[in-house]
Amino acid sequence: MPGRSSSKTSTKLSKPESPVVRDFGAQDALQVAILWQKCFRHTTAPPSPAVEQYFTDVFLNHPWFEADLAPLVLDLHGEVVGFIGRMARPMVFHGQRIRCAVATQLMVDSDRQLPFGAMQLVRALFSGPHDLCYSDGANEHSVPTWKRCGGQASRLLSFEWTRTLRPMQNLCYRLRGRGRMGRLAGVMHPTSGAIDGTAAALFPRLCHKPMGKLRRQDATAEEILPVARSLASTAALYPEYPEDSLSWLLRKAGESCSLGELRTVIVLDGIETIGWFIYFANKGGTAQVLQTGARPRHGLAVLGELFRDAWERGAAAVSGPLDPILITEFSDSHCQFRCPGFGVLVQSRNADLLGAVLQGEGFISRLDGEWWLRLGVDRQYEW
Repeated sequence: MPGRSSSKTSTKLSKPESPVVRDFGAQDALQVAILWQKCFRHTTAPPSPAVEQYFTDVFLNHPWFEADLAPLVLDLHGEVVGFIGRMARPMVFHGQRIRCAVATQLMVDSDRQLPFGAMQLVRALFSGPHDLCYSDGANEHSVPTWKRCGGQASRLLSFEWTRTLRPMQNLCYRLRGRGRMGRLAGVMHPTSGAIDGTAAALFPRLCHKPMGKLRRQDATAEEILPVARSLASTAALYPEYPEDSLSWLLRKAGESCSLGELRTVIVLDGIETIGWFIYFANKGGTAQVLQTGARPRHGLAVLGELFRDAWERGAAAVSGPLDPILITEFSDSHCQFRCPGFGVLVQSRNADLLGAVLQGEGFISRLDGEWWLRLGVDRQYEW
């Protein structure tokens, strides 16, 4: 009986290499733009040059750029498979200058088997040299990752307020595109203006504006800056705007053409400036507020001028993030409050700083977080 010989060949299975986190550079812009197309537009079509340029302009050429607070990419053998935007923003906490890192646009290639890719990026973000990490555009996917890595979500700062100006037009606007209800809104829309006009004549204080003798004046960034610095500095935490930075910020935010005209206005009582507001005037829709501020005891009057300005430009409603400093004034102005989800995420190794943010003691607006950054992916040019 012939013998039986066997040979065993052992193959050692090697684990796939893990991606590494490194700083984002201009050479990565095209790959990040492709990844953004895939993650946010759900298409593999090549991105337009405008998308690629956006990532370079906004994240590398902004006025507050610091090399050790650059955006981060997840690199797998030279291929970008993940990204998280990080933008340095100077702030002041109880008179001391601090470094804030604004986080935005967390994305990981879903076709790759990278179950911990997002956590890897967020952990690298949290290990940076910042004093405060902040994001005000969180969704249901990013919140769990943020929390697992040691960050916190603020329900208080995630609230939004809305002031209805034209009830019927606002209803039609909100129902637009919702199947049968949307078609009903289309039928109602031609008469909505007349109904709202009658309501405004009967109930002027409730429908669109408190009466007053204040004066509004269009203002440039240079004119708003000293007012904002003076009034915001009364808060425990507030943003610091170096020279020309507010101009750059407003110019970039104003590039969005889907939200309406960007308005920058100061409010005067005689010759004294008592407040300011910056918002998108959206005719027939909801005007979105980026920032508003007022001197003590003048908050109600400044909000009234904001609503009046939006009314005159045809807005159906005005909406913005909750500013705890003005919460009484929002309530007295007939605003409605809602919490659409955890929109604000924070992280800090400084317990006092973290507590001040979570308790609403800071003056942080949409201009100081990532909300305006998301406008970059909403622009309607050649994207």
